[in-house]
Amino acid sequence: MLAVREIAESYWAPLGVWVVREMARKTMQAAPQRFGSLAEALAEMEKRIKTPAGQWRREAQLLARPVQRSLMEF
Repeated sequence: MLAVREIAESYWAPLGVWVVREMARKTMQAAPQRFGSLAEALAEMEKRIKTPAGQWRREAQLLARPVQRSLMEF
């Protein structure tokens, strides 16, 4: 699963966790989109966001090395 939250300069109210929770709830109610690779998913995401690709790629932290962990690791 890939979740992206774009925060623009027009975002003036720090609603934080509430916004993320409501976005996650709405997303989980929709049918999933499936992609053959992370590159395909990112290409679709780039069509939807306003932040230039070079900027978000520099600032993204989780995409540097996607890792799936088991619950036993925590």
